[in-house]
Amino acid sequence: MSIDPLDYAKEGYETEVAQRVLLEEGLNYVLEYQLQEVVDAVRRKEAEDWLERSRNWLELVNLVARHDGDQRRSAIRKRAYGQNTNETPAPAVQLFNLASDISKLLESLAEREGGVKSETAFGGPQTSRYGYRPGPTTPTLALYAQSCTFSDDLAWVSDLVAVTRAFREMLFLIGDSQRKCSLHWELSEHIKIIDRSLREGARPLLVYRGIEAKQHRFGREPDVESTPLTSLLAEWICDYLENYSDRVDLGVCVECGRTFSRRRTDNAYCSKTCQNRVAYKRRKIFEEGLLRKIEATPESGSQAVSPGVWAYHPRLGFGVVDTITTKQLMLSSIDVIFPQITRTFHASEIFQGGHEAAKVEFYVESNPASLAGFM
Repeated sequence: MSIDPLDYAKEGYETEVAQRVLLEEGLNYVLEYQLQEVVDAVRRKEAEDWLERSRNWLELVNLVARHDGDQRRSAIRKRAYGQNTNETPAPAVQLFNLASDISKLLESLAEREGGVKSETAFGGPQTSRYGYRPGPTTPTLALYAQSCTFSDDLAWVSDLVAVTRAFREMLFLIGDSQRKCSLHWELSEHIKIIDRSLREGARPLLVYRGIEAKQHRFGREPDVESTPLTSLLAEWICDYLENYSDRVDLGVCVECGRTFSRRRTDNAYCSKTCQNRVAYKRRKIFEEGLLRKIEATPESGSQAVSPGVWAYHPRLGFGVVDTITTKQLMLSSIDVIFPQITRTFHASEIFQGGHEAAKVEFYVESNPASLAGFM
């Protein structure tokens, strides 16, 4: 008995139609009864995709943060030991070292992910006239491998430090649930820094990529000559805060300064290693009696607490008092420099803290040399 080709074709067609009907019915069921689960899944996927696209930017931010943290720790030691110092501008040597590391990072991105050498990343053989850029998209940071070099003018490095620091301070503030009343005021100064960098850049240029899968592809690329890298970093920060901060909770490790994606808003450490390191240093400092606690009250605070005194916060760790503000001879607020953030504490937070986890304590050192080794 032979098989009729028409019957075989009909059976295959009916099977295909049945599969389509089942898929359509399944889709309709999901959209009607599980729409929110679908929306949540799509948002999670978008957040994962953004994190993957942001891998290079996070690498840059963390590189800058590591150098910035070293500088701030040095400033803390100097301030604690009575040496007046302004911790905002970085010394020339530190800027040069940071510029060197950034240049190496951009070069590696140009070769590792862009698939092109730095000399062809922008303005070279891959760039044609009339906005035609054939081939794969070059990562934005790779385009700057030629322009961000360590030379006599390191203003671009200082700008990167300022914008990165502003972003990290914003992440700290957003994650602090106890500062809702003053949050908008404290964020405003950091927003000004980011806005200033945004104004320095030009709009990205339109480029034509060619035809892929029978479709015309276009893209946008920054004009490296007129748009500083700091401006693009500010754009990335704005993209996160505006479009993804409700789905991707970025935190800053209070120990190493690394920006990382966290599951809980109260997670102050990027790893168990950093958490154990902080716990070890805190235990050794108190066990060896390197600090003596100061009992301060609203009335005696301005006399007992002065610039250079050590401050301890359960979440932020050890810092040093930078400036104090008094009102009617009573302590009003205190600015404390921590390794990763400068934080202003008001008198109500210090003396009337309803949350023990947010309480600030003040100390003077009994052995400055030994204490410096733990900072």
